[in-house]
Amino acid sequence: SPASARTHLPPSRGRQAPKVKNLRHWERIVGRLSLYRRSKIKAAVVSQDEREAGVRMLLNFGHTLAHAVEKQYRYGKVLHGEAVAMGMVYAAQRSEELDLAPSGTRQRLEALIAEAGLPTGLPAFPRKAYLKALSVDKKKQDRNIHYVVLRRIGRAETRKMTPQEIYPARRA
Repeated sequence: SPASARTHLPPSRGRQAPKVKNLRHWERIVGRLSLYRRSKIKAAVVSQDEREAGVRMLLNFGHTLAHAVEKQYRYGKVLHGEAVAMGMVYAAQRSEELDLAPSGTRQRLEALIAEAGLPTGLPAFPRKAYLKALSVDKKKQDRNIHYVVLRRIGRAETRKMTPQEIYPARRA
């Protein structure tokens, strides 16, 4: 965990290493600042694209499969953030499979998400269940869904893909 990793810092200038309790206090402060910064970024993106027709769609990264997972669990067994974490890892994997993101992108993202204590793998629901959930996705237009893929960590784009392209029968 992040707290235990920080306890391995050497004492500085003869002082004792900070106590774990103090580290947890700083983690909360840093977490709040991070949340504040993310909220400001999201607000800026939303204000640029109020109708979700462009850059705002990128905020849906991980949500397509997340909504399918939530639907399969009947919105009760998994938290939204947990489902989004699973969807993000899947999207990174799918981006690699489509040769859009470099090899190792999924592995890096998965490690970061796991370090945060969030689940990373999709539940083993039947493919048919995922496809059914994807067929009613709010981002669907005609047969296609505006699916958020990665080019690399920190750079995403949307691709029009069918549910079958998002969740193919046999993946690499």
